[in-house]
Amino acid sequence: MPIHALFAQPALFSKFATRICAAVALVIGGGWLVAWISGAPPRWGVSMITVKTNMALAQFLGAAGLLLVAAHDLSFGRRLAGGIIAFILIPVGSLTFTQHLTGADFGIDQLLYTEPPGALATVAPNRMGPPGSLCVALAGCGLLALATGYRRVAPLFGIGIIAIALVPVIGYLSSVSQFYSDAKVTGIAWYSLAALCSIGLGLIIAYHEGPPLEHLLRNDAGGVLLRRALPVTVALQS
Repeated sequence: MPIHALFAQPALFSKFATRICAAVALVIGGGWLVAWISGAPPRWGVSMITVKTNMALAQFLGAAGLLLVAAHDLSFGRRLAGGIIAFILIPVGSLTFTQHLTGADFGIDQLLYTEPPGALATVAPNRMGPPGSLCVALAGCGLLALATGYRRVAPLFGIGIIAIALVPVIGYLSSVSQFYSDAKVTGIAWYSLAALCSIGLGLIIAYHEGPPLEHLLRNDAGGVLLRRALPVTVALQS
């Protein structure tokens, strides 16, 4: 189907684009989970910023949750499953961020896999960084909004995820390592940025009845201008 035909059908575009976003995060998170099972990431951690085990699981679950609750007219089973995933992501992200703020150790970082000390951009072994933990909590909130019928709120959490990820993304694109490698403030792997931004974008796209997606898909001169200007704007910012 031509892309302009998708723009003319907001519900179809939302369904199609949300699945693509979820698939990206699913592949990244699932791939890193397999890598952790194989025992490879601890060896990589001395030369690159790795996706921590909890982060990989959060990416996988977040993508699965997006596939479950992005659609309209959800069954009770889908709502329940999406809600369970949300109630996993919110505490994991919130507690990890609290650890960064307080210096506490709640023992959640090494539950799935034990990582030796010394990994790049890592405050404590196998602990996701502050940006990632905040994004995980926001992803859980966005999924909860979709699962409980507060769909119009979900894009706000998606925008929050992308806003938090913007600084490290600029850092990677501009080769400014302080923007993504400071363990106490900005530490995050670029794989995580790709997965989290995909989930955030999916939360935005899942609600097509209102802004911002409604404005982007409008079948008038304003919508056409916005669609044409958006790629140029993104390219200039990067």
